[in-house]
Amino acid sequence: MPQQQLVTLENSPHSVLCPFYVAASINNNLILCFALSEHRGSEKRYICCVRRTPLNLGARPLRPLLLEITGQIAVNNCFLTAHGHKDPERPDDDSEPTASCWLEARPDTISRTYWRSVLPTVHSIMEHIPGEVDISGFVSVAADGTVRLQVIWEASEDETIETALPMFNENENRCVPRSISEVPFGVCMRAIFTVEYHYDSNSLGPSKLFASLVRIERV
Repeated sequence: MPQQQLVTLENSPHSVLCPFYVAASINNNLILCFALSEHRGSEKRYICCVRRTPLNLGARPLRPLLLEITGQIAVNNCFLTAHGHKDPERPDDDSEPTASCWLEARPDTISRTYWRSVLPTVHSIMEHIPGEVDISGFVSVAADGTVRLQVIWEASEDETIETALPMFNENENRCVPRSISEVPFGVCMRAIFTVEYHYDSNSLGPSKLFASLVRIERV
């Protein structure tokens, strides 16, 4: 049996970029779906894609879906620094370099209105994933109704967060915070990410939905 072709941003000649809320209203000319992007032992990772509705017989190419959202970095549970999730007091920690943060609406009315579409969009995306889905690592709702969306970045082999985290200032210069005090809280940020779900065949748990960060920049 031929090996299944993996779909990633790197090996796909084309991708589609759109605002996050548009994913809930993909029109009849496009089909939202997930494609296998990575296989790690018992865990399979799938990336959200679109393909055009076929006008005739034959497979249509899958295009990874890049989603964009504008908001601000939430203060709580922010690991968007050169250290990421690693404890700087444990230099012997050999876990994979990972950085993450939660995004939320800006305080203005337009931003809060825009962010009301986040949960409906997430639920729309979940309809294309088989079985039960855990979204706790993707979106959260606070007691006061504040919606937050988490973006996660994983370094590739031989990369470090300090040199490769795709975080930029308004002048297009890479600016990776060295500590939490340098994180640009309270300012407008735009994040571009892909949506993925991970399924572990050795686990009895549900698939887990994530936002994989491609770029975050100050605007």
